[in-house]
Order: sequence, then C-alpha cells, then structure tokens
Amino acid sequence: TNWTSAEFSAHYMNHFGESVDYRGASTFAGLSVLFRAIEMSESLDPASVSAAIMTMSLREFYGNIRFDSNGQNVMPYLTMQLQPGGSGVPRTVAPLDTAGHRLLFPMPCWSYRRCIRTASLCVHGRCSPSGMCECKARWSGAKCDAPIPDSPWLKPMLGSLLGCMGLIGCG
Repeated sequence: TNWTSAEFSAHYMNHFGESVDYRGASTFAGLSVLFRAIEMSESLDPASVSAAIMTMSLREFYGNIRFDSNGQNVMPYLTMQLQPGGSGVPRTVAPLDTAGHRLLFPMPCWSYRRCIRTASLCVHGRCSPSGMCECKARWSGAKCDAPIPDSPWLKPMLGSLLGCMGLIGCG
C-alpha cells in the first residue's frame, strides 16, 4: 500500500468510524501479504501462493514482513507497557536489544494504571497506588480540584500569634 501507520489509521477511521487496534492492523498486513503473494505467483493455487510467501520480503506500514523456513514471520515484535510515571506513553520493554525500559512486574492495580494514564485526573495531586488521587495541601475532592477554603478563624489567629511573638521577642 505504501501507507504510513498514520495514513492506514486515517483510512481505517474513515471506513469503520473507529480507531484501529493491533488486530485490525495485523489483519490488514496479513491480507496484504496474501494479495502480494497471489500477484507474485500469478495463481490462486495454494502451493504457488505459499511458495511466493516464503520468498517474499514486503515493506508495509506494519513493518518489514518476511518469513523463515517454517513460515513464521521473522519481524521482531515489540512489547510495550504503560508504566507509572510514563505520562500515558507506552514504553518498549522487549526485546532487550531495543527496550528503552525494564519490564515492570508485578504491575500496579488497574485503577492506578487508569489514574496515571489520565493525566488530568488528579488536577492538584498525584495518583496513589490504590488508584485514588492524593491531593496537595489546600486541595480536596476525588480529582483534587476543589480548593479548601481558609478557616474564618485562621487569619485572625495567625495575626494574633505573630503580634504576640513581636511583643515578647520570640520571633
């Protein structure tokens, strides 16, 4: 197709009205292999198509596709993981020669992962291991988005205390 991943994604969205996941992408790549093999073999004969697949090297949005003597795709697959502190960006954890991060195991609970994936969830706080927001001082609420108002007695009390400290010289 000579499409980039972004172009394939846009075509998929236009056709199906939803974002593509790896299943849609891998299915399309598999069908691209089949169609290319039929073109190469100029036949629908299964043995001819299979032989064409075994000699194929196809550059597709999905990657460089080619097969070993057992008919297995030799393209390296990346293992991605959403990790705490990753701002919702998947991190490559395998294979080791291309991994930018270590595999995190055991993974935190789903509620924590959902919390860290949604950067705006804890407006004035951070996600706790339980997946709940831990608010910074003077903030409250499930999303740490509600300011805690000053107590009506706090400012007068602080003023009195500071005034007292000034009088007795303990400041």
